[in-house]
Amino acid sequence: MASGKATSDFADGPVLARINKRIRNLRKKLKRITQLEDSIAQGKSIIKNKEQEELLKSKPAIIAVVDELEKSRLPLSVAVDEEITLARQQAALPVDDLLSLIYFG
Repeated sequence: MASGKATSDFADGPVLARINKRIRNLRKKLKRITQLEDSIAQGKSIIKNKEQEELLKSKPAIIAVVDELEKSRLPLSVAVDEEITLARQQAALPVDDLLSLIYFG
């Protein structure tokens, strides 16, 4: 599983890998919030400490950040693909120039 993750991170690039990691962590936090809300709604749990209270209050902000990161993921992916294509084209230019010089003087 680790090699699959590493391959995905390499293909995405460091920026997209970081964004994906951030989204994954925020979704875990949202899952904890949802579980806490469900427990409170069912009467199984009450807010026991300040940390849980702050966690519940942070839900709207977390949702907003996840939405924003997900919206920025596609444009960043396109930009990374464009940069990779441009870099490959520029890397091929010296080889083409050398071949032209060798064959055509």
